[in-house]
Amino acid sequence: MSCPEQSRLRQGQNKTSGIISGTLFAIFLVSCLGPEAVGSAAESFAFRPGVIVDPGRQVIYLMNLQGGIDALKVDSGKLIWSTSRAAKPLLLTGELLVAQAEDPDRPRILRIVTLDLASGSVMKEAEIELPEGVGTSVDAGLGTTFEAEALVQKAEVIVSWTFTRRYIGGMQPGPEEAVPKTEKGAARLDLETGQLEPWPLDRIAESIDSTLPPLIAKLVSTQELPQAPWRVGEVYAWAEPQGLGRDRHVVLKRWAADTGRSLPEVTLSGNELTMRYPSADHRHLLASKLTGVTKNREIDYEWNLYSLETGERTAQVIRHQPGAWFFIAGTALIHETQAHDRPVEDGWVREPLSLRTTDLRSSRELWTHPFRDTAYRGGYPPRGGGSVDPPPGQ
Repeated sequence: MSCPEQSRLRQGQNKTSGIISGTLFAIFLVSCLGPEAVGSAAESFAFRPGVIVDPGRQVIYLMNLQGGIDALKVDSGKLIWSTSRAAKPLLLTGELLVAQAEDPDRPRILRIVTLDLASGSVMKEAEIELPEGVGTSVDAGLGTTFEAEALVQKAEVIVSWTFTRRYIGGMQPGPEEAVPKTEKGAARLDLETGQLEPWPLDRIAESIDSTLPPLIAKLVSTQELPQAPWRVGEVYAWAEPQGLGRDRHVVLKRWAADTGRSLPEVTLSGNELTMRYPSADHRHLLASKLTGVTKNREIDYEWNLYSLETGERTAQVIRHQPGAWFFIAGTALIHETQAHDRPVEDGWVREPLSLRTTDLRSSRELWTHPFRDTAYRGGYPPRGGGSVDPPPGQ
């Protein structure tokens, strides 16, 4: 299940060099990673909206540049299948991939399809009409975003959606205009019949039950912990920045998963490293530091990857960005690279938003695969001008 707060933080990351440290890092942990996101290493997880990883099958399902979905092998990047019948992966359940499809001619229609994991063939299709003014495009528009998510609730698949409209104008917005306008809804997907029916949002909230041991649940209820920690193997773990300036460091707090008994804390890094991100599957933590500039004018950063279960550093690798959303599969590091201009001998080359895979033993790049960038990249009204109303349904 993706995290809207995480998506908004990613958008802000593009403007702030991708750095999360100190208080901001703690806010990231609190806002995005609750108990409903915790799972074992073998379970599928959302690497980012529209990119789902299946560790058991060693397959990544992601939005492609043509508006469809590609299924890739994790180790080689080999294409297993591709389909144009759906646009955005939402959830894996059993042998099915639940995905959002697009219908540009009917922007208010939310279309959901289920795909066979082995072949990508369509098994069922369903649709539901959303309220007037809501647009279901996977791509963000001028001041608008539509986010669909899916979760399994008591053996039922629930698709929730959020449509947000923000003021876009060249002048300072008034108090009412400054507040984004949001509409939300949900629908239940019947996997047998392929039908969608409206579903109360409050019934989704009721389905999230904490399975924390009583000792850890008490820490959360008394706010000694600001949020439920991650379940990683046989422990629950929580990373907490401490100290300031030269005394800055990050402490890994741990508890036994069966009893909630406190385990020894581990200091992950000193002040030469800046904490960046937890991995998408919550098994590792990334800290990095600037190491220099190459002869090709690229900046090198040393990435240090720590196990959230033990606190041990598991790998080091040099990358040309301070941090990125990532996960580790075996000895391979898979991470996101934002669209960027790369220097070459006779100028610059534009690189698209991509997944990049590196062998942690040799630092050799294994494969790269671009995927769909859904952020709005169009123009904005000039400063001092009037507001711009998005087209209906966008």
